[in-house]
Amino acid sequence: MTFPRVCVVAASVSLALLALTTQEVLPTPSQTGDVPTAPLQGDGALASASRGSEVLAASSHKLKPTVTRPVAVMRRYMAPGRGVRISEASKVWIGSPSATPTSAFRVRGILGFGPGRIVGGEIVRTTASGKRFRFRVASGVTYGSGGAWSHMLPPGKRWAVSSSLRLKPYQLSEQNIDIFEPAALQKVLTTTRSVTPGQVVNGAPTTRHAGVIPVKALCAVSMACRETLGSSNAYNISWQIWVNRRGHIVRVFTRWAQAPGKGGPGGGSEVNTYYGYWGSKVTIKAPLPNEVARVS
Repeated sequence: MTFPRVCVVAASVSLALLALTTQEVLPTPSQTGDVPTAPLQGDGALASASRGSEVLAASSHKLKPTVTRPVAVMRRYMAPGRGVRISEASKVWIGSPSATPTSAFRVRGILGFGPGRIVGGEIVRTTASGKRFRFRVASGVTYGSGGAWSHMLPPGKRWAVSSSLRLKPYQLSEQNIDIFEPAALQKVLTTTRSVTPGQVVNGAPTTRHAGVIPVKALCAVSMACRETLGSSNAYNISWQIWVNRRGHIVRVFTRWAQAPGKGGPGGGSEVNTYYGYWGSKVTIKAPLPNEVARVS
């Protein structure tokens, strides 16, 4: 069995960073009810993050409205200069679900949209022991600070760039399902097994959609799935998506687990993500050149 690479920022991220995030214990999903924070400030990178206009898009698809509406609403927001805030907790384990997580993070930040996709963002990733890493993706370049990255910087520099630090924008979130790929989100929602109204997220009423999707089916329509989970893996992802009255996705919880044996040690992943301020005005800029240093 090839163990999928989940909640690891990228294949090229240095082992030094990964080593700093091992053996961290993450709170259970019931303890992760935090709301998205204010946008990250500093260096003028995030000019603003004010609430955008609330747009409800009518669906012209033949699928059920509960499937198409969140997709249509999200598409309306995916434009240059707009974005969404995220607050997230995740863990990955090898072996049984009771095993000590091999990686565990809390993530807070903001993602910036381009035409129909994420194009950048800035997040703070914190381990359970309190170690903090900041990552910014702007114009296709990844900038890092904190932990090993800051230790490698010369005096007066705040941001590191490296050939071993290359994040795609979707990798700023640890989610097992990239909801910002419209085709992937629609595919996931077609596997809905239950719809439960009257659920409350951050004090507001929502409807919870829940289901199970095979990894192979998800990877058939999702680049993020193919790159992180691998389309050859034959297991399922259980998911729950909370949608508010405006059609905004406000929370996503996903989990997959594979038992030890079958040619591998087994393992799994849980990710709990909150989303807020859809359509906020967002500007992601590169740090000032005199604050950046290239490290090896």
